[in-house]
Amino acid sequence: MACIHPDTFKYTFDPSAVEALWEELQSAYGPVDHNPAFKTVQLEIPAFYLRAVDTGNPITVVRKRHSTAADVAALHELFGLSPETTAMEE
Repeated sequence: MACIHPDTFKYTFDPSAVEALWEELQSAYGPVDHNPAFKTVQLEIPAFYLRAVDTGNPITVVRKRHSTAADVAALHELFGLSPETTAMEE
């Protein structure tokens, strides 16, 4: 689902899958930062910023200017989305 900003998207997952999903994101992209003051978890990678409230769901993804369709496809694969999902693709 797209947000107000054209390169910001929210992905909502089954609550039982969220913890494992963040573990996969960490395995693929590096450690997640926890911000207790704002009760958020976030991860910055070259193509995206990923952020969620402390429950980890939904995940807000802000696409950076230099992200590519391949970056989107790789993220969607981690999210378990089908290749037909094209909302963020160039």
